Amino acid sequence: MCTINCPCQYILAVSTDHRALALEVKFIGTEDSDFEKLMSMTIFGGARDMPTAGDFLLTRIYEAATQLANFPSRKAAIIVIDDFVAWIDFGAALTFGHVDFSNPRLQSTNAAWLEYLEKLKKTYPNIESDLGSTILSLDEIRIFRLIADETLKEEKVVNR
Repeated sequence: MCTINCPCQYILAVSTDHRALALEVKFIGTEDSDFEKLMSMTIFGGARDMPTAGDFLLTRIYEAATQLANFPSRKAAIIVIDDFVAWIDFGAALTFGHVDFSNPRLQSTNAAWLEYLEKLKKTYPNIESDLGSTILSLDEIRIFRLIADETLKEEKVVNR
């Protein structure tokens, strides 16, 4: 169990029935340098590539799950997506089935995305082979939209 001086980077919550839950929060939007890089590569330009948006979302969930991997109890990834900058792409990817939480896998064949993925593999060399099992190790995934008045609107909950 974590203590005040614990080196972990996640948020720890304890329920009223004394069950621990570790939370890792990831943001997609204006303060997210990776998303800004993708925008500058025009990955989402023009046709708004839903498979690529879905893949980017899965990689953020994977990062959260990886950071929680050694926590011995329940684990949850919280993804906050900026409504103004990013929700149109990610909301569409979620709505039109480009993210399968029961069988997570990368689908995009976008050349700029594949170039970005190669860079991501420097940090996560096994991301393609481990993506599904790592994401499935989470007990919960919650996706929120950050709307204009700094309010979080829950858009998707995945429980295992």
